[in-house]
Amino acid sequence: ENRRSVATGAQLARQRLIELRAEFKVALDEKNAVREELQAADKAREQMRNQVRSIKEKLSFMRVEQIDEEIQKLEYKMQHSSLSIQEEKRIVSQIKDLNKSRD
Repeated sequence: ENRRSVATGAQLARQRLIELRAEFKVALDEKNAVREELQAADKAREQMRNQVRSIKEKLSFMRVEQIDEEIQKLEYKMQHSSLSIQEEKRIVSQIKDLNKSRD
């Protein structure tokens, strides 16, 4: 009978070990899933930072007032200066681009 109780105790211990290993595997899988989500979020955040950095580098004007001032300068230059057709087209294009960036 002593052997039987030892064998039963060993079986219970083995069963508990199997349960704990299963719980550990579930927890480990969850941890890995969370880690992958974090890595994806970090990657997305870095891409957004790079986009913002790129946009800031492309924009020479940070405020609407600065854009308006530049448009006024270009319009004044067109009205009060003698320009070649190419130069005038370039200024008109700049004004259009500035108006687009303003919105």
